[in-house]
Amino acid sequence: MRFLLRCALRTSALSALVLGLGSSLWAQPSTIPIRQLDPARNPARLKPFTRALPVTAQYIWTQGGAQTPARNTIRAENAQWEFRRVFTLAKVPRHATLYVAASGDVSIWLNGERLLGYFDNRTLPPGYTVHALPVAAVLRAGRNALALRVDHLHGAHHSTTDALILQYVGGRAIAVKLVPAARGEQAAPLMVSDTKWRGRMMDDAAAAGNMAAISTARYNGTAWPAVSSIGGIESNIDFYQWNADAGMYAWPGYVGASPFLRQYTLDPVRIVNVYAGSATVSNMERLTHPAQDSSAFTVRLSPHSASELSPALMLDFGREVAGRIRLRSDSNKPILVSTSYGESEGEALHQPFLGVRTIYIPPHGEAYGPKSGFRYVRIRFLTNARLAAINVDGIAYPVEYKGSFASPDAMLNRIWATGAYTAHLCMQDDIWDGVKRDRARWAGDLDVSGRVINDVFAGRALMEDTYARLIEETGGTRAVNGIDGYSALWIDGLAAFYRHTGDHVFLLRMHGDLLALLRTMNRDIGPNGLFAPLPHEHFFVDWSPGLSANTPEARRATDFEYVLAYKEAAWLLGQMGDRSAAAQYAARYRDLRDKARMLLMNPVTHTFGATWQTNAMAVLSGVATPADYAALWNRVFSNIDDVTPSSPRITPYYGYYVLEAMSKIGHSAQALRWLSDFWGGMIDEGATSFWEAYDPRWTKRHPHTGLEADGVTGYYVSLAHGWSAGPTAWLSDELLGVRPTGAGFRTVTIEPELAGLPWIEGSVPTPHGIIHLRAEKGRIALDLPSGVDATVLVRASGAEAMRVNGAPVRSGLAPVAGYRSIQIDRAGQYEIVTR
Repeated sequence: MRFLLRCALRTSALSALVLGLGSSLWAQPSTIPIRQLDPARNPARLKPFTRALPVTAQYIWTQGGAQTPARNTIRAENAQWEFRRVFTLAKVPRHATLYVAASGDVSIWLNGERLLGYFDNRTLPPGYTVHALPVAAVLRAGRNALALRVDHLHGAHHSTTDALILQYVGGRAIAVKLVPAARGEQAAPLMVSDTKWRGRMMDDAAAAGNMAAISTARYNGTAWPAVSSIGGIESNIDFYQWNADAGMYAWPGYVGASPFLRQYTLDPVRIVNVYAGSATVSNMERLTHPAQDSSAFTVRLSPHSASELSPALMLDFGREVAGRIRLRSDSNKPILVSTSYGESEGEALHQPFLGVRTIYIPPHGEAYGPKSGFRYVRIRFLTNARLAAINVDGIAYPVEYKGSFASPDAMLNRIWATGAYTAHLCMQDDIWDGVKRDRARWAGDLDVSGRVINDVFAGRALMEDTYARLIEETGGTRAVNGIDGYSALWIDGLAAFYRHTGDHVFLLRMHGDLLALLRTMNRDIGPNGLFAPLPHEHFFVDWSPGLSANTPEARRATDFEYVLAYKEAAWLLGQMGDRSAAAQYAARYRDLRDKARMLLMNPVTHTFGATWQTNAMAVLSGVATPADYAALWNRVFSNIDDVTPSSPRITPYYGYYVLEAMSKIGHSAQALRWLSDFWGGMIDEGATSFWEAYDPRWTKRHPHTGLEADGVTGYYVSLAHGWSAGPTAWLSDELLGVRPTGAGFRTVTIEPELAGLPWIEGSVPTPHGIIHLRAEKGRIALDLPSGVDATVLVRASGAEAMRVNGAPVRSGLAPVAGYRSIQIDRAGQYEIVTR
């Protein structure tokens, strides 16, 4: 379908903006320069969030009505919850607005009058809806009574076992405030939800009270129990997860972002398309060039607008962003619009993840849409509109790009930058899997995105908070995220993080939880030394056939993840000073490694299962040995870049482990070629951040519709997923070859690998400073900070003379054939040359 512009535009050039919504312009490579890809790249340009007034309302619920870790469901389908509050006003304000945030169906009564009977819109994702009601005409000087009834809660499921978060995300909370102001305007509240409220749960809906009577001041509600508070509406990082608070944008003054986050403004780069109908649209250039045009963007509806589609336009912000749409009014009257976000044009038009959301903009005020990840915003104008600006209020964690990578291959450079930006997008209130979906902590995702953060930003605080909260949700007594393999990858990622940071205080904090988690993992080891999960446990390795269910292949891959985890746990326990536990788990690692090799390896083919994923983890865990590497290459990894219909499937997530495994068995050049084709394929198809899933065989014209992950296909799939950012870490760790071996880079191996490139150059941050190197054939230029003891591996046979800064040096044999090693333990600039 094509939409035609039928309005008089004041600038004739704007007629070029009229494009068909099916034009698929999204599926074009980004033209944004690499250094401009991340709009929050410069932390000095980010601003702290400011508040006109403190946020005082609390989330409340009836006592005993919360969910529990063992029961992540609504307790009774026919249950209703009733809440009541009596408050006193000295006088009735001229304007008054009541805001109620609740999940599910809601009835609201004030002073005996019914104000709202709302039936929840189940087409929207689970979460809270804010109801804004003008109530000045119903208020009284003196005592007032407000009563609410909620049922058919519209809550989401959560992987955590934390009862408080299950309660909130499950929809068992309400928030209320009464302000002496018109809708959309901020003012100090006259009454808020707090522990002065009363509430009760009715297990039988037939026993529910008479709301007209309950909402009068004369009703005797002293027998009702006091409610429980689960905290202020912006008091807990976990309240911002899982899009549960997406509807809170309609609560004036709500930010929903942690104090350490910052904001920036991003204007649209282009208007993709316009449908005006019989409306008049003026000054559209103001939206994309606000500094060059002082005239307000205007939409004037015609008398015919009620009988046809409302005027609409689609804005493109040029790249995936994390934030919320902001609309600033230049009108004397309220403005009403509906918005839909999309990571692609098609999503914004056809199936926005957050649904179509209505936004009320007060006169000469501003209003926001929900927080999410998106690139496109479709706006439909439901009233006349005069707007000073429509832009993105970006939300970012302040970082400094300390790591870098450069080569003569422009695609590789963009892949490195895109992975870095993807990881940065996911650094929000903690390190999340994605900024659209799920907006939550997942240990497997963190194992990959955390390595990117280590190599690029050297971030500590957010990484530590995410690792701590993941394990503290269960105290190590259950699988992390409810997935056995994610327990193993939590340990693996923690070890990588400690090698980068050397933060011993934080590591010691994890000691008790690590031991508890290992004891929990021990229960999953059968008498034969193989992974033998307990019944009803959740399986996940990767979103590909046979790896996201209880199958022999998934159990095999999880077994290898466990072996890797025991190896890293032994090292961590040794770093903690727990020698006894370190020795215990080092022995356990060796025993399980040997048994896995004996029982899970095909003795004829020297392979470990049927997939790239299982074989990659066999390599990384040490179950596969150098004796297997040739067979693994010939029988498994040599066909990684096949794109025939019968080729296996892999996500960008586990693709990172495959890249690492290919390097370990000596095939970095082939891994680099696959990286360029696979992740470069996403960029060729329009990616500005890396996608949750990808397969070169999927549709090209509208790529988003073909993506498959999480058991679904299409727009639901995330286009900004931290677990897909692995190539950035791989390029730093394997091509630059900078890998810490001791805590906090006290010792480091530097082994540049050109992999067929003429030269590579880059930086890796350490707690001691930046390691910078440039490598080309026969020469390495290295800047080394103090406090770092480096083993430099140089590709050379014993015949070549080696010089460091012009002087001949003695080199040792390296553990890798064809390499020589040089020890450098002092800061300085070094030129290493082989002749």
